[in-house]
Amino acid sequence: MQLNIIKAVLTLSLIAFMPVGFAQTELKGSPEDLRQFLHPQAQLVTLVDRAEKKAYSDKAIIHLVITTEGKTLSESLTQNNTLREKVKADLIAKGISEKDIKNAKFTSTPEYGLFSKKPSTYKVINRISVSIFAEADLRNVALVADSYAEVELAKTEFEHTEKELFEQQIKEEVLKKINKQKEFYEKSLNVKLIPVTFRDARVQRQPSSGARAVSEVEEVIVTGIRASVSDKYAPEIPSEPSFDEVVYTAELVVDYKVINPSAN
Repeated sequence: MQLNIIKAVLTLSLIAFMPVGFAQTELKGSPEDLRQFLHPQAQLVTLVDRAEKKAYSDKAIIHLVITTEGKTLSESLTQNNTLREKVKADLIAKGISEKDIKNAKFTSTPEYGLFSKKPSTYKVINRISVSIFAEADLRNVALVADSYAEVELAKTEFEHTEKELFEQQIKEEVLKKINKQKEFYEKSLNVKLIPVTFRDARVQRQPSSGARAVSEVEEVIVTGIRASVSDKYAPEIPSEPSFDEVVYTAELVVDYKVINPSAN
């Protein structure tokens, strides 16, 4: 009996002097795992919405290609320059502002004979870009182009001059829709949503579905391209949606921290 009492006292003494950490649960894992264990992330919710807005172009750029040919390069250059000046004067006489008429850089193409290494003729091509703001101006440009056999109406592009304003408006609209969602969830779930991060998608501009459906028809009617000039000699012009109706779209993603007032 006395021996059992002595063993019990020794056992209690050993336990009393053991390191405190030896009796605690050992934590294992990566630094990120330990951080999550000690400091768990706050609950987050993501709201997404998009908006779109239609617009109509208020500016058109018409590209006129002027082609002249001569036995020498200087002769062809002189002819091209003279013709461009005539076309410019005719456009101004039709009411087109001089500041809206731009000359592009010329390109020259030598024409070789069948059995000769020396060019037999020199072809010079230049382009005039005319900015217009009314349908009547389009008819006037077409009349001037039709007056000269050397002038081709190669391409018509449309622009929306209020692009930056519409981009700002579409961003404001999608943000209002996100805030409306936020207010709905706060009221319905009795929580508070605090914005943490957001991802603002780039505003996109593209033809509307109706514009895409008629783009090919409009291309033929408005541009009147002749393959012999536009395909072989005309300066390359970037392809743009040719119809004047466009749609601006924007998307916004916002991450919110969820705070439950009742939990405090």
